[in-house]
Amino acid sequence: MVGNLTIGINNKLTTVASAASPDIFALTVGNTIDYTGTATATGFVAAPQAGATRTLVCAAASVFTAGANMLIDGVVTGQNYTATAGDKVSVIAVTTTQFRLTVARRSGQSLAGHLKAIAGLTYDNGTDAVNDLNINTGGAMDATGAYWMTLATALGKQSDVAWAVGGTTGAPAGGLDTGAVGNNDYYIWLIARSDTGVVDALYSLSSTAPTMPTNYDFKRLIGWFKRVGATVVAMHTYETEGGGLELSWDVPTLDVNLSNTLTTARRTDAVKVPLNFSVLSKLNIGVGDAASAFIAWVYCPDQTDAAPSTTVAPLSNFYSNSTTVGIIQSMNIIRTSATGLIAARASISTVDTYFVSTMGFTWARRN
Repeated sequence: MVGNLTIGINNKLTTVASAASPDIFALTVGNTIDYTGTATATGFVAAPQAGATRTLVCAAASVFTAGANMLIDGVVTGQNYTATAGDKVSVIAVTTTQFRLTVARRSGQSLAGHLKAIAGLTYDNGTDAVNDLNINTGGAMDATGAYWMTLATALGKQSDVAWAVGGTTGAPAGGLDTGAVGNNDYYIWLIARSDTGVVDALYSLSSTAPTMPTNYDFKRLIGWFKRVGATVVAMHTYETEGGGLELSWDVPTLDVNLSNTLTTARRTDAVKVPLNFSVLSKLNIGVGDAASAFIAWVYCPDQTDAAPSTTVAPLSNFYSNSTTVGIIQSMNIIRTSATGLIAARASISTVDTYFVSTMGFTWARRN
């Protein structure tokens, strides 16, 4: 921000002094926005003359026409933006003579839903499957609900190289925000710089506060991956309803392998899912006892602990009325805690075997 900008909404003057807290205005057909600059701008396109006034108009034909040298969602003016009466726009980036607008809400939509909007942005192992990921095209509103970020071309980003702008699936660029790569959980962030409109991605150990590159001022958490044995664990991801993410491990592992440890007391165990937020884990579970009939309940640790039963809540999801059945196996969808745990409890003092293999998980990506 290099100065203040005075704009008028239907002749109501407002001074925009900070792009960090964008002002939001409602638009109706026929509404006009005038803006005045006082110095030469940098970082956008050639500025109008100092002190000149330009106007944006939401026309009767529902076309929002930009004035000279204006940017709307990163598009240089002269071009039109199709608007609906009642749309809202935010002033999100300002120089002394120009400002950029982004649509904050469309008429008839839930503002809260729009602020969490995300689409596409799936990812998979890159050409160098040991270290790289390909991040596919898509878009998302930033975490503050102020700036829409569009990834128009797929990125290739390296987990073992310090972040650098750009990168393609054939020629990836560094993706790590800080430090040296290790056998850790990493979070994938979509990032943008509002002064140029560039959208990129980075990897961080932090699920809340990645170290941002210089001039990048907007971010959104879009994914997670795991490194084990100095290698990115192989996976495929798919988009689910509402922009959610389904991750499937290419080679599932046995995450719980216990003998004589599942008892009448609640126990918790870690499965291969993200930490710091809850997901719906897809688990192949096996439970068996050679000496006794039993029932067992595998569930989310956020739920109140209770004994499994055949007649009262919470009932059970494993039931054996015979010692000859062997190990009972089934696919289960169990919500994890934010610490990546599931809980389990049985009806007998010890159950011979308790196995859990994580197939993958689904995540709404509304964090």
